[in-house]
Amino acid sequence: MTTRFLTTITCAALIIICTAALQANTYNDDSIVGTVEKIDTKGKQIYVKSKDGVVKAYKWTSKSSVHGIKKAQIWTNHTAHLGAHVVIHTVRVGSEDTIQGLEWFGHGTVKVFKGTVKYLGSNGRKIEHIAEDGSVEVYDVSKHALVKTGGKIGHGAKSAAKATADGSATTFHVIEQKGKKFIHFIEHGN
Repeated sequence: MTTRFLTTITCAALIIICTAALQANTYNDDSIVGTVEKIDTKGKQIYVKSKDGVVKAYKWTSKSSVHGIKKAQIWTNHTAHLGAHVVIHTVRVGSEDTIQGLEWFGHGTVKVFKGTVKYLGSNGRKIEHIAEDGSVEVYDVSKHALVKTGGKIGHGAKSAAKATADGSATTFHVIEQKGKKFIHFIEHGN
């Protein structure tokens, strides 16, 4: 009886350890900034061209969340969405990069630049920064802005205020739509 009990406990421990190791190897949380190149409605995949020019497919599931556009709109009239600017949070499950969350910022001119935060407006809704060339500019922070600090992703102006302090070196992704410029993605500490 004791041998059977010890064998059962050992097998259970091995299963738990192997499962934890397998999950650690397959779970890769990341965020990708880019533009929509193609939407495959049959395969439920969105192809995104990243800021370094690489086009990659990301799998859409029923658990994928979206902000900035309704889920149903992604799959209808998908040719109108080509070229839209997005930030995708991915999780690698097995061999597939699966979309965990998608932030949709629409069409517009996108600029990426590095700078130093000089001033944060009340509640993080405005950021004044000094660009690498020494010029000072003020931008509004979009209400769906994302902030990436190390491996953590934050949402909204409050996250921007917490993550970016005066004097911090930051990379800003600014989108210009209808004559207004908004910061929609902030990479802090890179």
